[in-house]
Amino acid sequence: MRSTVHRITSKGQVTIPIDILREVDLKAGDRVVFSRRGRQIIVESAEDVVKNLYGVFSSHATKHDRDSDIQDLIDQEHEALEQAIIEDVMAELED
Repeated sequence: MRSTVHRITSKGQVTIPIDILREVDLKAGDRVVFSRRGRQIIVESAEDVVKNLYGVFSSHATKHDRDSDIQDLIDQEHEALEQAIIEDVMAELED
């Protein structure tokens, strides 16, 4: 794994190198999920997180249910994720 050093801006932003974005198939406008494992910051595609969650629950659904409801599930998870992000940001701002 290759490492590079970058500076965090005063707004808390950091640029992800384009070669890393390409390797993990992320592009401008994609949504990402930030999580923490100890002092490590994990960045994952929001779509991948939703698909993984769907996979956990899909074994309990019929094929018809999976095929017809996947977009609804993704939309619901996106909304829940956005709400969680908003709540996290608001909590950070209150601190």
